[in-house]
Amino acid sequence: MPFEVTASQKDQTLPMILTLRGDEAIVDEFSYDTDQAMAYLGIKRSRLNQISGRELRVARIRRDRYIRPVFRECDLKDYLDWTRATATHLSSSKAIEQAVENLDDRFNDVLQVFNEKLLQVSQEQQGWMKGEFERLPSKLQNKAIYTTEVELEKPLHREDKLLRSHGDKLSTLRDDVLTLQIKLRELTGIVTLVLPEIRELNVGQKALRFDFDQRFEGLNAELRDLRVSLAGFGARHEVFIEDLRELVTPVVVEVQEELPEPSPLKMPKRQRAFPQLAKRRYGA
Repeated sequence: MPFEVTASQKDQTLPMILTLRGDEAIVDEFSYDTDQAMAYLGIKRSRLNQISGRELRVARIRRDRYIRPVFRECDLKDYLDWTRATATHLSSSKAIEQAVENLDDRFNDVLQVFNEKLLQVSQEQQGWMKGEFERLPSKLQNKAIYTTEVELEKPLHREDKLLRSHGDKLSTLRDDVLTLQIKLRELTGIVTLVLPEIRELNVGQKALRFDFDQRFEGLNAELRDLRVSLAGFGARHEVFIEDLRELVTPVVVEVQEELPEPSPLKMPKRQRAFPQLAKRRYGA
């Protein structure tokens, strides 16, 4: 009787669940314990428990005082090849990783350009202020001697206010850049955490689709067998009716021949219920 072995295991000669005593010839092949199997497949214990005996062959053997599951390397390799991500999934994963890397590189480029522009604006402001201070004595020499200190303080106050405004804007831009950098790092961390879950979900979805296809094929096969059985039963029923008719017809004919012909029935005369009363009434 053949074993029901899923497509994830190439070895079709052994069942999916084995119980070993320890003296079998293949006991040495089952050399991977649970931790080694999880490390080999790169999955968690809950996923390993879910696929053991269904998509992955497992053997039970007594170790110390407990019955423990063990696995073969060839079965682990077959399951890993079977659950390997498709080209579409790999391309999408690579596209996401490439997009994250490109976003990080682009952000670094933008940050570098922003720093360069910031440095350039700062240098231009310093050069402009230096030129204004250098031209200030010549401007003062051209003015009248009676120029008051208030008139000299106005442009200096205006320049100081302008510098403070530029400094506040630069500080705000620097804070925005730092905030954007922190959000980008958080996004990169979230994508890095989600990628393994997406891969594991794809593997589970593929296994679920395989189970559904197998069960659907099994139901179709049972339905076909049921239809064939019903067709055979109908044919046998018709043959039985014909045989029964052939057997009963001669018996019915023979019985009808042996029965005597029926004699005509005579209708009994109607009698009155009270003949004396009738004689008195009619004078009979």
